[in-house]
Amino acid sequence: MASPVSTFRFRDLPLLSRLGLTCLIITLLGGMFASLVFLYDHYRNRDEEPELTLLDIEGAYRGATVPAPILTALESGHPADTDGATPVPDADRQMLLDWLRGPRIPENYENFDLGPPADLIAINCASCHTRAAAADPDSGIKRSLEFWEDVRPLALSRDMQPTPQRVLVISTHAHATTLALVGAFAAACLTFSFWPRWLVGLLVAAMGLGLLLDVGAWWAIRLDASWWLGAPGRNWVYAIVAGGALFNAGVWLAMGMTLVELWRPRFGRAKPKRQNAEDAK
Repeated sequence: MASPVSTFRFRDLPLLSRLGLTCLIITLLGGMFASLVFLYDHYRNRDEEPELTLLDIEGAYRGATVPAPILTALESGHPADTDGATPVPDADRQMLLDWLRGPRIPENYENFDLGPPADLIAINCASCHTRAAAADPDSGIKRSLEFWEDVRPLALSRDMQPTPQRVLVISTHAHATTLALVGAFAAACLTFSFWPRWLVGLLVAAMGLGLLLDVGAWWAIRLDASWWLGAPGRNWVYAIVAGGALFNAGVWLAMGMTLVELWRPRFGRAKPKRQNAEDAK
């Protein structure tokens, strides 16, 4: 006699039960989508840039230093990457680099021994990086360097402090237990479906591995686990992103497949006949 797991399918449930499960699944997917939106908004501005980057995630779990934007631009050769722009003379560029890499950046802004930086920026940068140009969306200029108030936030490197360990423990407690139950629910739904067993096994394994990799990497990056590829910071960030993507993709796909199972045609399968009292003897 075949086992109940191999014969029972969610499609065999009564209409109201299937409707209720459908509503639960849609609500669950809506909640997961809201979680993704929250995570994007929560992490994306840690480096004070609008887009979500790997640096934002590294800063949240491990801490990171955001180089000063002017320093990054000068080290990359800017404005050589802009058509028609006049290159910054090497001597001026070196003085600005020395200023940005040194201590007391605000105090040395008008230090004549360094140029001074205020004059070097006015001569080499402020002609393009005006407030009017920064306010014009068609100019291609995003930042003004006209005044010290404009220069200051772009001349200082920033240290992103990681999430306090107590908060990380609470977050681990909430996410590890809740998301594990979500994954278990998705796995159970797939078990009672008509989908091939190899596909079901692949998705369940992906969800389990993804969640373990995601949550485990939070602590690996915090504890500076340098045994993995020798670069704990960025490599564990990749693990967080990959694990989260694997788990979420697995759950979304599993729930979509379950919805198909709930409302698919019956394919003409006959219901099992009831045994009478004589057959049972």
